Amino acid sequence: NFEGDALDLLFNELGIGGNEHTNYLQITIDKGSPIVLALQSDVAVYQIARNLSKGPHSLEIFKRTESSVGTVEFLGIRLSKGFGLVAPPILPNRKMLFIGNSITCGFGNDTIIPGNLNSGFRSKNENNYNAYGAITARALEAQYVAVAYSGRGITKNYDGSTTGLAPTFFHEAIPDREEYAWKHALYVPDVILINLGTNDFSAERQGFGKIDSAAFVGSYLDFIADIKKQYPNATLICAVGCMMSDWYPAGAKHWTRIQNYVQSVAKQRNKMGDTKIHYLKFDPQNPPYGEDWHPSTATHQKMATTLVHFIKQLNIW
Repeated sequence: NFEGDALDLLFNELGIGGNEHTNYLQITIDKGSPIVLALQSDVAVYQIARNLSKGPHSLEIFKRTESSVGTVEFLGIRLSKGFGLVAPPILPNRKMLFIGNSITCGFGNDTIIPGNLNSGFRSKNENNYNAYGAITARALEAQYVAVAYSGRGITKNYDGSTTGLAPTFFHEAIPDREEYAWKHALYVPDVILINLGTNDFSAERQGFGKIDSAAFVGSYLDFIADIKKQYPNATLICAVGCMMSDWYPAGAKHWTRIQNYVQSVAKQRNKMGDTKIHYLKFDPQNPPYGEDWHPSTATHQKMATTLVHFIKQLNIW
């Protein structure tokens, strides 16, 4: 919250620009219509508002784009002379954490691709504010953090590599930068949703070796044990969907297999006495799609509706 009739924001854009590496922020004043800000590496000061009314105003800054686009340094706020910040809004007591890949990032959700669905990634069309996790958190009046990176998996990434997997970047404030370790005690979630595995199977589809069910389940269980070590009282939801199917690639049964694997993970944890582990299936998506066959905002809304209902049934809060 701030006072004054004018507002500038200062950022250092470390993305290199272009279609894939321009960061987009969403700036909202007094819960009005959002201002979409495309950052530029040679610009530090962004004029946001002038001639605001007297009295206090609220400000929300939301980074729409994921870390692969580039890091953003928030350098501060510039207000009218003689004015300053006032007491901030009280944050919700509820806290949620979403761990995932491009689906959780909101890859390509801010557009509809009617023709060539292998359209490639354009950062302007990624809007994490309208991804299912953020929608769910707002619906449940909870704080929201997403730890997600396009193309990453549990045992293999989309390109077949095995570095920078989700169990690794889970511990990093900036992915692939070990020197920036995330301090888990700073944000202790009540509910954690994991939606991973799509890229492991994508690597299989591209010829990087068939997934071994025991290795996948074992790695997933190790990851959950690590998460529980950080957040022992959290409720975990192990989710699958919404981009996989049994019809492509033919005969591979990816959709059936990932459901079996992740259900096995949840059941094994339950047998260990962990009653705060649950399995959730998001329905496969339907057209229209966003970029590169990714879910549209409408599909993200459907996923959020499913998740909100599921969480309410658990009576966590």
